[in-house]
Amino acid sequence: MQTVSAANSNFPVERNVAVLYGFTAARSAMFLVAVLVPYFENHVGLTFHEIILTEAAFAATMVLAEVPSGWVADQWRRKNVLIIGSALWAVGILLLWTADGFAQVVAGQVAMGFAMSLQSGADSALLYDSLLCNGTQGTYLKIESRRHGLGLAAIAIASAFAGPLSTWDPQSVFACDFVSFILSGLCAWLLKEPPRVKSHRGRFNFAAMIVVVLRECRTNQVVLWAILFSGGLFAASKASMWTQQAYLRLLDVDLFWFGPVGAAAFLVAGLASQFGPIIDRSIGMRATLGIVVAGVVCGFALGGIFPSLEMIPLLFVGSAAYGLTLPALKAMVNERVESDRRATILSVLSLAPQLTFVVLSHQVGQIVDQDGADHAYIFLACFTAVAAGGGCIGLVRVLKRSARPA
Repeated sequence: MQTVSAANSNFPVERNVAVLYGFTAARSAMFLVAVLVPYFENHVGLTFHEIILTEAAFAATMVLAEVPSGWVADQWRRKNVLIIGSALWAVGILLLWTADGFAQVVAGQVAMGFAMSLQSGADSALLYDSLLCNGTQGTYLKIESRRHGLGLAAIAIASAFAGPLSTWDPQSVFACDFVSFILSGLCAWLLKEPPRVKSHRGRFNFAAMIVVVLRECRTNQVVLWAILFSGGLFAASKASMWTQQAYLRLLDVDLFWFGPVGAAAFLVAGLASQFGPIIDRSIGMRATLGIVVAGVVCGFALGGIFPSLEMIPLLFVGSAAYGLTLPALKAMVNERVESDRRATILSVLSLAPQLTFVVLSHQVGQIVDQDGADHAYIFLACFTAVAAGGGCIGLVRVLKRSARPA
């Protein structure tokens, strides 16, 4: 049981929550995402396979840096980690802005991979530790779902403008992203670091970090299966996000509409994240997880078998699954992990999808270039059924077992 001392009762929890909302919105307002595939095809000359391989470079960077960065956040000030991450986002977008070939695009993706790895666990851990200061950690899922939804709404709004901006001047998309990342850094600077219990503060110890992760996964089956489930489901969702743009190209959709379609997908994700706590109370998390996996498999399969404009909304199931389940998985981890290793384990939760995507992206890229985006969606439906379905079965079983009275 985690407790908070009376000395921390005056900590500005509400202020931190408000600033984190601003930080999340600014960091998430990425205009480039909705038009990334056509931009790098038309202006840099990359194939879809090459583009998704640059995304694999982003994911591979996170695989290497995710857990060490979470460890750093646990041992250092999480506020400082968030500031450095924002600076790296800005560096990454500048590299992409000036890219004239595959190598520089990879360099930009690597910089952004380091940025994401620094921020992915530290922001959630800082929020939970802030709530611990006044004993309101029970509201974490509600606040995290709202924050997650706000981030998705921000990227939806940015995407809605990205298509028109890209047809007017493609460079304006990069300028807007650069400003957004600078604003996220300013928000991070305004955060107040919450007091927390730390077992040690010193040099980075890779062996000790691995021991902490392995011990947590061995003794906490819910955390282990949550990580495995996220690896299958979110890797498929991420692959769908890029394949969706290839799907629009397959249907000869005008570039202007890439932004609104991307915005609709992220808006669906944002709305789904807001309904997460309601659905959890209504049917329970175990039923929700099963419905999510079945919905993604069916949506991807139908979109792939019957490629048409009418099927585009069905492809949004990947975005909805991401919006609905990520806050719930983070809540599972936060409730079961102590403060001194919280960011580390949350980083592992983010690492699993990136590691899976590194392998998955190569296959998806080849299928799109050789057979078309419709065939890629059929492949993603099969992958989700096996990878996410298996993870879902394991997670549901351990949640059922842990819910039984002693």
